[in-house]
Amino acid sequence: STPVYYPFLQPDDIYAFGIILWEIACNQHPLLIAKDGTKGTQSGGSQTGESIHKWVRRYENVGQYFLSPITNLRRPTSINPTITPALEAILLKALRLQLGSDGLLESGEGYASFSEFESALTKLAETGVELL
Repeated sequence: STPVYYPFLQPDDIYAFGIILWEIACNQHPLLIAKDGTKGTQSGGSQTGESIHKWVRRYENVGQYFLSPITNLRRPTSINPTITPALEAILLKALRLQLGSDGLLESGEGYASFSEFESALTKLAETGVELL
């Protein structure tokens, strides 16, 4: 394990799995993004709101900068337009994010367990999404 998958420097396999799922769906690692929002096929600026910036600052204030690149993140649907709204919701929750009323990414609650994560993926499969 590395801080690239465990940015909180604590065991959190659910978050690490969310990062891997994001990589598969968006073809990019959500924490390996340049300040201009570019990485690989991604272009354009950040779409993150103030709650994410506050979340990151709490970690930066104690010298942990592994989560910092999340402030440069863009919505999954703007990275890969083939992502459905249902898949986007799962990807965001997997990284403890949600959409704010202004359309910006904000901090949110993540999955409490792998069972909850599995249930969301099962419901996604029932909508016809079988491959990422």
